[in-house]
Parts: sequence; C-alpha cells; structure tokens
Amino acid sequence: VQLSPTDNVTALAVASSADGLSGIYRSADAGRSWSPVGVSSTDRRFRSVKFSRGSADSVWATAVRFETSQAWVYRSVDAGLTWSEHELVIPLDDDVDVFLDVLTPDADDPDTAWFVQGPFLDDVLIKTSDGGETFTEEYALDGDIIDGAQDPSGGLWLVLSGNHIVYAPEDGFF
Repeated sequence: VQLSPTDNVTALAVASSADGLSGIYRSADAGRSWSPVGVSSTDRRFRSVKFSRGSADSVWATAVRFETSQAWVYRSVDAGLTWSEHELVIPLDDDVDVFLDVLTPDADDPDTAWFVQGPFLDDVLIKTSDGGETFTEEYALDGDIIDGAQDPSGGLWLVLSGNHIVYAPEDGFF
C-alpha cells in the first residue's frame, strides 16, 4: 500500500485475490473502498507500488511471472488512474525466482525511478530515466538491497544486507 504524499485521500495497493487475480487497486476515499484500475493478471504477481514524493501524479509499480522469469514496470502520470506497461528483460538464472520491486521514484523527474531486481542475495539496482522505455544497471552486489531513499540533493542512499549503508551523490558512484 502506498499513500499519496500530497493528499490524504488517494492510495494505491497491489494485491492478489482468492481466485488468483493479481493487480493494482486505487482508493479515492482514504482506504475506505478500493477499485481495480484495470491493470491485473492471473499469471503475474504484482509486487510493489510507490508514489514519487515530489509529485502525487507520478507512480510506479512492478509485476513478475516467476515461471518464465519475466518482469514488468508500470507507470502512471495521473495518480494511478491510467497506466503504461514496460517489459523488463531479465537474464535467466537456472530456475531461480527473480523479483523486481520499486525502490524509489525520483522526486524531481517523473521519468526517473530506481528498482531492485534479483534473486535472494544477488541484487541489482536498475534505473530508468525515460519513463520505463530503457533500463541501466547502476549497482550490483552479492547481497540484498533492503531499502533505499533519495535525499533532497538527488543522492541515493541504500541499506544493504549485513548492516551496510552506501551512498551515491546525484550522477555519482556508490
């Protein structure tokens, strides 16, 4: 579940129903009721959704299909009312379940967001700067990226497994 950073009534969630339908749901009344946004599937698992803290209208979500090692990034520029879908090519890794989660959308640029991809203990930080059309690898480690955040100057902080914290200034290296 993710609440809008600029209003107290809009919320988005990813969830699965008892019949196996997984998708994105939106609330316009502070979570009292939820409606599907028309992005759902019985063969994908929606994993994460996050608003940009700089713009309530920019939202990113992810879904995966473990059986075929496929992943998708979803983007909304109207607070979750409509969505565009972008498939992300994931390298096959000998029957290991690969996941994809939104780490943090850029606070100033609605076309930019960072994602964590990996199997357990082999994470990669990836970034899009063009609204999900292309992705670049920014950081890889033998471990897990637990969480992350963008600071006001545009730098990125990552919390890693093993109680490590790393930092990269905007357009810098970790």
